[in-house]
Amino acid sequence: MAERPVSDAELAEAYRANALFDAHRDDPEFGHRFLVDEARAAGEAMAERTAWRICRDNGWWSTFGKRRGRGKNVAALQSAVARRGQVDGCIVHSDRGSQFRPREFVSALTRNGLVGSMGRGGAAGDNAAMESFFALLQKNVLDRRSWANYQELRIAIVTWIERTYHRRRRQRRLARLTPVEYETIMTPPAALAA
Repeated sequence: MAERPVSDAELAEAYRANALFDAHRDDPEFGHRFLVDEARAAGEAMAERTAWRICRDNGWWSTFGKRRGRGKNVAALQSAVARRGQVDGCIVHSDRGSQFRPREFVSALTRNGLVGSMGRGGAAGDNAAMESFFALLQKNVLDRRSWANYQELRIAIVTWIERTYHRRRRQRRLARLTPVEYETIMTPPAALAA
């Protein structure tokens, strides 16, 4: 009886590596935790540790550029309100940066029927989710390269948020769903039709 040239374990690892590679090629900024989610969605289940090992062995790491400074402070709140439409009662998560304290910002919250989530200073876990989001935005967009102008940076930010963060990035706290998938499930059908 001839010996098999490739074991079942080696074959399974090759399929897993292929799924991870496909996900990495589609979104090179994703780390192994998010690559494993994409591989699982493609039918190749594996533990995070296995995904980490395969990624390490093949050099498939999240691509982040060097820190090159910050862009101008974008008009994110008004842009979000304009894109979203009905926002009454929505919670606006922010960090405690100076751009979120001026009267104009608080006035814009009130004018649009929004609620600010910022708690008192020093509160443990105050906006931890948004701190994480801003860190991802910094690494995935702002620090990747120099920006020629404000409009170019704005387009890059909106594209990353709409294409990658909302539609591709699965989140543990949302039961490994993307924000768009989670909102679709959680929003009553009548509200979606409006």
